Amino acid sequence: FIILISNAVRDTFRAKRKRSSVSTQTYLYWDKRDRYLFLTARFLASKEMPLTIIPIEQRSIGIRDYLSRYGAYGRWTFTEPNITIAPSFPHNRDEATLITSSALRKECGEGWRKVVLIEEDISRLPPAIPYRKMPYGMHPHVYRSHQEQAIDQLRCTPRTVRLFFSGNITLSTYAASHSLRILKERFGMINRPRAILTLLERFPDEIRQIFSLHEIEQIFLPPNFDKPEQMQAEQIVMALADRSRIPRGQWLQTLAHCNVFLALPGVYMPFSHNVVEAMAMGCIPLTNYGNWFDPPLEHMRTCIDFDTEDDLAAKVRMVLALDDDTIRDMRTSVIDYYDRYLAPVSFQESFRTFLEAAPTETVLAINTESAAVFERITAESLLFQHRQYPL
Repeated sequence: FIILISNAVRDTFRAKRKRSSVSTQTYLYWDKRDRYLFLTARFLASKEMPLTIIPIEQRSIGIRDYLSRYGAYGRWTFTEPNITIAPSFPHNRDEATLITSSALRKECGEGWRKVVLIEEDISRLPPAIPYRKMPYGMHPHVYRSHQEQAIDQLRCTPRTVRLFFSGNITLSTYAASHSLRILKERFGMINRPRAILTLLERFPDEIRQIFSLHEIEQIFLPPNFDKPEQMQAEQIVMALADRSRIPRGQWLQTLAHCNVFLALPGVYMPFSHNVVEAMAMGCIPLTNYGNWFDPPLEHMRTCIDFDTEDDLAAKVRMVLALDDDTIRDMRTSVIDYYDRYLAPVSFQESFRTFLEAAPTETVLAINTESAAVFERITAESLLFQHRQYPL
């Protein structure tokens, strides 16, 4: 895989030598080598604004050895469309945009048409200069497997599950002292294991736990898919065991069968990729962190919110009693929200518009899932400073 990327890099260098001396490209110079490099590139790069990545210290060790230092998701970045790689900064920068961090800014030189400073510390106060926040995205596997290309079609899937949860609830991970200290003590949130245990205790007859791929196929890939009236409706479905893990390539297809998705916090921050994936499919999130979105999710419009264990149980009872018209209206609002604020193409368009009208230097805030950052979050933090959007 690295050899293939190296060959692509070599061809890119050769092609760049033949280009005009005036650059109209956007350059990314950043020290991320994980999934957040992939996600940032996915949200920024488009046909209208191609992205060239300049590897840090690449020339000192060779491109093949350099790329071997990336995680798998980071390496995927270099095979994405509208992404190229260059060995150094362009000589002519008066028509070029630079995206980098404050720590690396001095290495990039002057003369750029626009400079975008990446801000990973979303606990800080809002910057004095214009800024935008990049949405939290779906997991790289979803983009990589091109499942998003089928979103419009999958949204038409008959909904046969009222409430669904699938995810890891390992105590050693999601109830560890570090996780509890941030989620419970700082944010007052129920963690995943506690929320699931609450529902298992209070809804023993309504919950169907699935323990095998065969059961998953029975529920989400029924033989009478073309005859929805013959499909069995399920109240609450939970896939908790490792052996019932849904294949990555079928994840959006599975979510498309569900009306409501139980979106619980991650390890030490509320956000998790699965809530974005669920909303892409029109699943209404039942969640305790709707106010962390930008703009915030609205109870009974774009989410169903809860806080305490008793409230969670009450909201689940409400979900089970919701009429079809209410669910249909909320699904429409959730899909509209995703399309406007969470889809990469929407952010690409809005960011290009913002960048064109912005001054020379701006800020792009990106949530890169830092525990140290989330330990410092307050109500005044950049994370919670929401713009006023028309909904």
